[in-house]
Amino acid sequence: MGNLHALDVTDVLVTPDLLLVLPQLGQLKSVHMSGVQVAENCDPEQFDRLKVLKLTTLRLFGPHSEGYAKLAQAFDYTQLTILATDLPGPIHKIETSECSLPLRNLTVVFTSPNLKVTSSFFRNLPELRKFHYSPAAEDVFMDLSLDSSYVPHLEDICCSWRQLANFLPGRRIVNIEILHSTDGPWPRDWFAPLLQSSRRFKRLMLSCDAFIRFPHGRATYLANVDHLELEFSKSYTSSSRMPEESPHDQGLLFVIGKIPWSKVPHLRVVDISRSTTTFFPALHRIGLRQQYELLKRVSAERKNCNPLVIRLGLITWSSDDKGRWGVEFAPSLCEVVKKMIRTHRTVLPVQQYLSEYLAPIDYDGYLQSFVREVEHGSDTESESD
Repeated sequence: MGNLHALDVTDVLVTPDLLLVLPQLGQLKSVHMSGVQVAENCDPEQFDRLKVLKLTTLRLFGPHSEGYAKLAQAFDYTQLTILATDLPGPIHKIETSECSLPLRNLTVVFTSPNLKVTSSFFRNLPELRKFHYSPAAEDVFMDLSLDSSYVPHLEDICCSWRQLANFLPGRRIVNIEILHSTDGPWPRDWFAPLLQSSRRFKRLMLSCDAFIRFPHGRATYLANVDHLELEFSKSYTSSSRMPEESPHDQGLLFVIGKIPWSKVPHLRVVDISRSTTTFFPALHRIGLRQQYELLKRVSAERKNCNPLVIRLGLITWSSDDKGRWGVEFAPSLCEVVKKMIRTHRTVLPVQQYLSEYLAPIDYDGYLQSFVREVEHGSDTESESD
């Protein structure tokens, strides 16, 4: 036990005996606790013993009890580099710290009506590189006004559009994830803080809804983006004027057509995913030929021939430096095809399905070849069984 480096406990009761054992784990560097309860007979002296542990990683999640709050604050944070929590206790500890802390990666996932984070919190985190919070924590940062000299090394941020003005100016942000907000309209110039950065963004992620509703700003904020990631959800379509009952690829193609390709010279990857990643339509609704026709227009619009990758759900299109397009299918689609073959081959032979349903909508035989490969693999598996 003395050589244990990581501890992961879920749904356990923290007792005085456990608080006596934990400090003896001198090599312990990582603690992950989730859903634990703290016995009422744990006293302050027993919590204090945890300070001898020099952790580098701490992950603490629910419930919001007084005992768990004391436990969360009992750990020593002076060597902590990774913290993820939905508890107010660690936030209070950082906010009231009398010295700077070496935290580099912070994820906050909670809502607490009595907790408001101030600039003092970030003043104590000069080494912070990555800061993510969930939509549930939005109110905690609502009144934040952050001095531009704080968290100077911040590179990766996940926040709402409201906080972009706090975190982007004067910092080396390269990865941005903008939370989808349903608690009010976005202003037309929500992207203004993105334009204040002189750095290229390696990755920008936001909802399709936000991307589509504000067409006037796309060319400006996408001009310095390498990788654009958009989440598509049917719940967004009403406000986005996106086709609601179209086949799967229609909604994704709709988004691709909204990118100002002639004005985004650095864009190398576009990734459009559904929030429900397990869903996939019938193969004959994929429409590779239609997708290819759109991508030909994309190639014609672009002012350079740099390679480009476009992921549409489980389909990935890639172009080379000569503008030629190829297709790859996600491995998870193999299982969908295997199930289809097992279910329907007695009613509709695979070859008939290929010629009557897939050939008219295929591009360069990619879809038909994919089905044949899966069918061959299924036959091989059946023979081995």
